[in-house]
Amino acid sequence: MRRFRLLGLMILLSGVALLAVALAGGAAPTTTPAMTTYQAITTARAVLGLTDMTGVAASATRITMKGDRSPFVHNEIGGKVCYLVAFDNVQIKMPDGEGEAAEQRTVPIHDFRVAVEASTGKVLRIWSAEWLDPPTARRSIAEIEAKLDCNSHERWDGIATTVPKVPLLEAMRRNDVGLGVEQLDVWYVMYKGAPTWIVLARSQIGGTAMDRREQTDPYPIYGWRTGINADTGRPVFAGNIY
Repeated sequence: MRRFRLLGLMILLSGVALLAVALAGGAAPTTTPAMTTYQAITTARAVLGLTDMTGVAASATRITMKGDRSPFVHNEIGGKVCYLVAFDNVQIKMPDGEGEAAEQRTVPIHDFRVAVEASTGKVLRIWSAEWLDPPTARRSIAEIEAKLDCNSHERWDGIATTVPKVPLLEAMRRNDVGLGVEQLDVWYVMYKGAPTWIVLARSQIGGTAMDRREQTDPYPIYGWRTGINADTGRPVFAGNIY
């Protein structure tokens, strides 16, 4: 009998707490369990379209995104607790020649980093491990956004939340975008009502990779920006880097 009275008292107190929240104009507190490391890696693999993990090293570290400089969506990224998922030695297969009889060749791509929000599973940003464009990092976000809006009337309408029908690596392969470049920055965003891959690719012009490593003065950097519809895999815009 005493057990039942104690249980009744606990239920009554819970009801009072919920009523107090309702009267205060709020909602009952809820908690969303954070995803596991395995789930973060699985999510990142699916978004990239990384089906063949042969030779690929994968890991995930829980971090807080700080100092993000993404145009238009930095407020959705900065301060978020994420899993930073790392994929090293990523490769894709490309046709070597034309026609159905063309053999497939393996092309090394990048060491990818994917920021997956721990509470929602949203992919906030994707980038390559190499970074070679410090001048861009010194420009203000407002300056970058103004240039994009002025030059191409380009505005991103937030981070996309749906699963892309065309994963990133497939979108890159179909459009021959970002293959063989030194640096990639990618966002999965809403653009004019459709989920869109925004791919920023940078390369240094001139010389071999060994030349560029040994050169004291940096080679000129060439960059271009491509928007690819993530539902169809078709390009929606292209232009120079901002």
